[in-house]
Amino acid sequence: LAQSSRMLRKFSSRQFLSVQFMDEQWQRVRGTEIAPHLKQVLRDGLVIGGTHFEFLGCSGSQLRNQAAVFVSGDKRGESQRLRSLVVENPLQFKSVAKYSARLGLYLTTDWPTINIASEAALCVPDLKADNGSLVTDGAGKLAWSCAVRATKLMELPAVPAAFQFRWAGL
Repeated sequence: LAQSSRMLRKFSSRQFLSVQFMDEQWQRVRGTEIAPHLKQVLRDGLVIGGTHFEFLGCSGSQLRNQAAVFVSGDKRGESQRLRSLVVENPLQFKSVAKYSARLGLYLTTDWPTINIASEAALCVPDLKADNGSLVTDGAGKLAWSCAVRATKLMELPAVPAAFQFRWAGL
């Protein structure tokens, strides 16, 4: 199975670049002296082999590993155009962190395993707490036969008690 992400599959014709920020000894970047340079790269992008790449975003795990995804564009604003195609109405988010987390779902590395047809699914509403916050936030159930198929494809020794999966959306 090849690692991918929902963003790479959805926009396979685009050029994406995964960047991990490290120092000269291949260690994590530390200290504030590098901050202006990182800010400039995130704001202005970078050029590799004559191709300009703009900062697109990062998943939670990429952020922890000081990594980010960039996208090439013929004109400025390509990254914003892609963001608007995958996260509708960014103004619905009350904080940058929540918006970034939602965008990061598209950038999370995954291993595609099985396809489930829309007709084979039953959608149920999310459960909400008394205060209105989501309890399930898209959690669902997976048929045993699908769990067995996924287990075989991932070459796991036994069927796990739980799976994290994405289907028909984020």
